[in-house]
Amino acid sequence: MKAYSIMSSFFAIILPLLLLQPPVEGFLSIQNVKAPQTSPLKAMGGEPSISISENRRALLQLPFQLAPLLTLIQSPQPAVAAVGEKIKAKLTEEEAEIKFIEGYKTVCYLIDHYEEVCEGGGDNVRRVLGTIVGNPPSGLVGISKAMKALEDRADDFIEFTETSDEIIKTIDQASGSAYMSIFVTSSTSYTPPKKYFDDGLIEIKRCKKTMEQLAKMINIKL
Repeated sequence: MKAYSIMSSFFAIILPLLLLQPPVEGFLSIQNVKAPQTSPLKAMGGEPSISISENRRALLQLPFQLAPLLTLIQSPQPAVAAVGEKIKAKLTEEEAEIKFIEGYKTVCYLIDHYEEVCEGGGDNVRRVLGTIVGNPPSGLVGISKAMKALEDRADDFIEFTETSDEIIKTIDQASGSAYMSIFVTSSTSYTPPKKYFDDGLIEIKRCKKTMEQLAKMINIKL
């Protein structure tokens, strides 16, 4: 709507000027409309010059050409939200610690029961990882906010942030492998789903190790 509002304002200001004044050179430069160079053909009367009406027409087309760009600029970008059940916008340190431990236990459960979880398919793995909605929700839902709420405990903020990012990365990569396992059977170059499940397990084990490292930084007993 803002883009069309801008166009309306454009016409409201420019149209009266077009009716009262000759075309403005500054606007023509936007459209890359250049005055024709003198040539023998023009001198002989064989090359028509750009008329005022043509210049006005080019100027009037400008807002329509800019409209897609204005719409793109004004369009809201999709928000990145936690998958699964809604959690509090901000956690206390105590709540965050409980959530972190819960997430760690979920990772341990997934490693211990991985084959059983994989029998339910790639989406079943992703439910346990908390990257798609589950009922009950995964203990990993909201793990990013939990780590954010615990960052003040860390002596080395940079190391804490890098380790937190690594945890999220391993979850995302494990989820991506589980997602790929769903579609490989229909691929022309067949790859067994087990290959992707195995790749996902590697990431899940990395997640467990990284969560243990983070817990040491902020004195959480797992």
